Amino acid sequence: MSTLYDLQNDLYHILNRFAADDLTEDERKAAQDALDATLGERDVKINNICGLIKNWEGDLEALESEIKKLREKKAKKERKIERLTNYVQYCLGGQAWSNAVHKVSYLTSTAVECADLADLPDAYARIVREPDKATIKKDLQNGASIPGWYLVHRTNIQIK
Repeated sequence: MSTLYDLQNDLYHILNRFAADDLTEDERKAAQDALDATLGERDVKINNICGLIKNWEGDLEALESEIKKLREKKAKKERKIERLTNYVQYCLGGQAWSNAVHKVSYLTSTAVECADLADLPDAYARIVREPDKATIKKDLQNGASIPGWYLVHRTNIQIK
């Protein structure tokens, strides 16, 4: 079975045959039959590819659903671990503990917390610069000239 690329190439050659002025009626009929057969085979191929795409889109939806379930399961397990860790810490009251299998100890650390983010001096802030593409697009469509920015017109395929 031919690939879609091969079928497109065959169509190109068949159409070039039609462009020749010196075709006999039999040659023209043979070229027309070849064109019809190739177009039919191409339609079957495109139909099969579209079906495959739709199947894979269904697979993606199922995978996204499974990923969501696994994330929820992971978060639930993390909360359980945190609750049990806090419970052990409460029960031990800060005392170290160990047996033949497990050991509980404590490390000290220093963390930074903020009471009010509005009071943060500029010297301690990170500023992330990112383009506002929606505003840029609107301004470009209204005739503005923005150095380094331009509109690109695309054709997006939909398979339903």
